[in-house]
Amino acid sequence: MNPALHDDSAPRYGCLECREDAELVVCDRLHSEALARYHAHLRGCDACRRAHQVLAALYRGPDPASSGPGMVARDREFSAILRKVRASAPVPWYGQNLSLAGVAALAAVLAWMVVSPARGPASPRDVGDGAPDLLASVPSNPPARAEPERAAGLDHHAQADYGRVVAGNSFVAEGERPVATDTFPVGTRFEVFPGSSMQIGLVGKILANFGSGSEVHWTRADPGLVELDLRRGMIAVRYERLPADPILKIRTPSAIVRVVGTVFTVEVDDHGDTAVAVLRGEVEVLDPNTEELLAEVSAGYRFDVARSTYADVGRPEVGLAMPLSDGDGDGQFTFADGTIPPSWVVPGLPDVPSLRRLEHIVVRTPVADDRARLDRPHAPGPKRGRQVRGDDGQALIDKLVRETRASRREQLMASLAHCQGLYESPETRYLSARCLTQFMSEHGDDDIAEGHLLIGILRMDFANDYPAAKQAFEKFLARAPDHPDVELARYRLWLASTENGDIHEAIEHGRDYLRRHPDGKYAGKILQRFPQLVSEL
Repeated sequence: MNPALHDDSAPRYGCLECREDAELVVCDRLHSEALARYHAHLRGCDACRRAHQVLAALYRGPDPASSGPGMVARDREFSAILRKVRASAPVPWYGQNLSLAGVAALAAVLAWMVVSPARGPASPRDVGDGAPDLLASVPSNPPARAEPERAAGLDHHAQADYGRVVAGNSFVAEGERPVATDTFPVGTRFEVFPGSSMQIGLVGKILANFGSGSEVHWTRADPGLVELDLRRGMIAVRYERLPADPILKIRTPSAIVRVVGTVFTVEVDDHGDTAVAVLRGEVEVLDPNTEELLAEVSAGYRFDVARSTYADVGRPEVGLAMPLSDGDGDGQFTFADGTIPPSWVVPGLPDVPSLRRLEHIVVRTPVADDRARLDRPHAPGPKRGRQVRGDDGQALIDKLVRETRASRREQLMASLAHCQGLYESPETRYLSARCLTQFMSEHGDDDIAEGHLLIGILRMDFANDYPAAKQAFEKFLARAPDHPDVELARYRLWLASTENGDIHEAIEHGRDYLRRHPDGKYAGKILQRFPQLVSEL
């Protein structure tokens, strides 16, 4: 017998293993190595391929477009019921054959004892090199199949334990102590006052926009899971998740929203009821107590947890998510210009870019049992809203406008003033990157080095486009090595590397900053995340 052709230790992947993994595949929960084996098996097995297609169609649910009038809600409800049904897991192949293998092994041992000499079973020293050691060949129970370990997407505490306020005005506190800078740790809570909004970044991977009146608490961040607690208001989130990145969960009083990568909104009204809307991708809505699946919400739908009903995504959800649209194009980077990205599913909007605007979304008609929102006041206390401290971009664009006006370059002032106006408002700041890029291309960038620094800040803050941001910072440093804002550029270069998870590069940039600016404005922030660099001072 050729042992190379009969290696019992080699992993076996057949139809039974494929059927066991099918549900994990359609839920996007299977490890990448097992997923490769799964698809390799499908390519050679017609029966498993048909079973996969049936299961995937079942999870997608009925096509609302094929339903008659009034059938959409019932189709969705029936689909949600079907998704809760879990078929009993088939017995693995080794479990089916275990008893047979045990009987065969016992028979072999008895036969060996019968044919052995009268003195009894041969001892190990009596067994020659050519005699088989049948006792050693008795198979033991195979270990249970364990879920593969998740790769850590947050490799260092300097990235995982911190977030940043990008723009906006609200009360930000760690416990009861207000946060004094734009950087905040896990455990921070936010209260956005009426008429305001706030954009933040978490762990260098998640962008969020907190709407007026929102109360949010960042409760957890580790390599496998990031959690937010939404107590009231509406938030929009964009998460370009890679397979090794952590899952995102948003807890509300009435649901848990589980996210593996998408653009979506979550709203908690004044009664504690939750609504989840998805613009791109898909999210799962879970019971807050048992974490059983309540619904899967696909792009273009809004799910009301209290009523268990689906509706179309509306103007409020899209409007809150628009500051997260910078760079969200079809496979290539595009600056936000107020056009709803083509990758977002908004029912009723055509593919024509000029018509994909917020004002063209049909306003959702309230249903008969809709409850009016209550203007519940915030908890009393001496809390004051604040603009982001350390908003370096605002100071930079103000300086650029002053210098342009002082040099009497009137032909530049009109377009530059427009960019400044966009930057000043948290609701429109995401549009200023396109404005500044166009300004630089039209008027040249030889004498406007600050523009590169500003564009890098915006690409980093509103699109998580760290490679482009670092390139812009390096271009600024090369063109204006004696500029007063080189300290800011070196700090941002360090911050971009840190939030992107390039830890070794971040340490080098941090070391360079501390050597050049030992008493610098940002030295404390660098040492907060990399205390070992204190020796550089």
